[in-house]
Amino acid sequence: MKIKGQLLFFTILCFSLLFSKIYSQEFSNTLELDIPEHSLTENISLIDKSGHIHHVYKVYDHIRHLEFDEKFTLINDSEYDDLSMSQQKIIGYQTTDKGEIRLFVSANNNRKFSILTLFDNTLSSTEIDLKLKKEKLIKIINYNNNFYLLTVGRGSSTIHVYEFDGKKVSKKDYPFNTEIFLNWDNYALPLSSVITKQNIEFIEPNIPLPIEQTSSPIKIYLNGDKLILTLNHRREETKILMLNLTDSSSKVKTILMPNLKLIEGSASRANSFLFYNKLFQVSTAPKGMSFEITDIETLEINSQYSFNEDEPIPFKNSPIYQEYNLLTNGKTKEIEKTKTFLRKISNTDLGIAVYQTNDILNISIGGTKELNANTDGIATAGILFGAIGAAIYASISSTSRTYDIYANSKSVYIKSLFSADSLKNINGDTSKNPFDKIQDYIQKHELKRTNFGCIIKNENSFIFSYFDEKDHELTLVKFEF
Repeated sequence: MKIKGQLLFFTILCFSLLFSKIYSQEFSNTLELDIPEHSLTENISLIDKSGHIHHVYKVYDHIRHLEFDEKFTLINDSEYDDLSMSQQKIIGYQTTDKGEIRLFVSANNNRKFSILTLFDNTLSSTEIDLKLKKEKLIKIINYNNNFYLLTVGRGSSTIHVYEFDGKKVSKKDYPFNTEIFLNWDNYALPLSSVITKQNIEFIEPNIPLPIEQTSSPIKIYLNGDKLILTLNHRREETKILMLNLTDSSSKVKTILMPNLKLIEGSASRANSFLFYNKLFQVSTAPKGMSFEITDIETLEINSQYSFNEDEPIPFKNSPIYQEYNLLTNGKTKEIEKTKTFLRKISNTDLGIAVYQTNDILNISIGGTKELNANTDGIATAGILFGAIGAAIYASISSTSRTYDIYANSKSVYIKSLFSADSLKNINGDTSKNPFDKIQDYIQKHELKRTNFGCIIKNENSFIFSYFDEKDHELTLVKFEF
C-alpha cells in the first residue's frame, strides 16, 4: 500500500508539474486605455534593459508612452506634445542604462533625422547632422537595441554602415571594388546596381519566418559582430558579403548552388538561407530539386539531397501545403504529388526558412508570389493582423511585420525536421511554432477587430499586445516556449 501511495503521489505530482508548465505558457493582463480612434497612427513596443515593457504611440502631433513592469502592471502613462511629429515617422529606437527611450524619427524623404528622448516624464528633441551624399539608402535595421542605417555608393561597390548611439553616429565603409558582381545574363556591374534593384529583407534570428520573406534574393543577417549580406540574384551561386562591425574588415565568399543531379537542364529557381554558420541552399526546376547544407567557414557540405518529379521528397516531414491568403477566408490545402509541388514552386519565388527548437531544426521550403519591395528600407507592418480586422496604423517592429506576413501567407511549401548536430533529416511530426500559437489565441478569443497590434521577442518568450477599440482595452499576452 505504501508503494501504491507513493506511485499515486508521484503521478499527481508529474501531472501538476505538466499542467503548471502548460499553463505558464500564457500570461496576460488587460487594462482600460482611452485613445481616440481617429488618432491612431504609429506604434512601437520594446523591452528596456531592466525588463520593463514600453508601448509608445504616435498620435499625430503628440506621443503617448506606457510603461509596464515584468508582471504587465502599468507603472507610467505619459503624454508629450511635439508638433513636428505630424510630419515625421518613427524609424527606430534605443534604450539606455539610465532608462532613457530614444526614438529615431525622420521625414518621409529620409534626408533629415532627429532623436526624441523620453526620460523622467520629459521629452527632448535633437537633430542629427547626417547627409547622405551620393549614397542610396538600402536598409534600416533595428535589432537588439542597436540601430543601423545601410547605404551603398551610387554607381559603386562600397557599402556604408551608420551606427547610432544617441546623436553620435559612426560610419564604416566596406569597399568591394575588387569583387566581380554579375547580373542574370553574366554581365559585370557595380554592387549598387545589384542591391538597389532587388527586394532586401532583414532576417531576425531564430523566429518563424514566412516564405514570402525568405524568398527575397538579397537578405541581411546579424551574427555576433558581423553583418552579413547574401546575394541570390543569380541561379548559379550564393555570394556572401561579411562586414565586421568591430574592425571594419570584410570578406567575400562564393558558394555554388547545388546541381540538379537527377535531371537535365539548369535550375529555374534558386535561393539560400543562412542560419548561423550554415548555408541552406536549394535549386529547383519543374522536374527536380536539389538541397544542400554547407558550412560557410570550412566550405564542407554537411548534407545533400536530390529528387525528381516521380520520387517522394526524401526529407519531407509534413504534407505538401498550399496556403490561401487568410484575408480572403481561404484555407490550407494539401497536395499529394511531388510533380505538382515542383511545378508550382518553379513558377514562384523560391525560399527556405530555418527555425530551431531545442536540438531540432524546423525547415520550410517552398514558393510564393513576389513580396512587394519596401522602397525606403524601413520595416513597417501597415496591415498587421489583417486576418482579424483592418488595422489603421504602422508598427516598426520587425517581429510584428514578420508575423503579419506569416499569418497572411499565400505559399506552397513543405516542412522538414533536421538534427541540429548531424544536419540530417530525422523522423517525427512537425509541431506548432510560436506564431501558430498566437494565431490559435486570436481565433480562440475571436478577435474580430483590433488595432495597435504588436509582437516583440524577449529571450524565450513572445509578447503579443493588441488594442480593442470597441471596449477601449489594451491587452498584453506573454507566450513562453
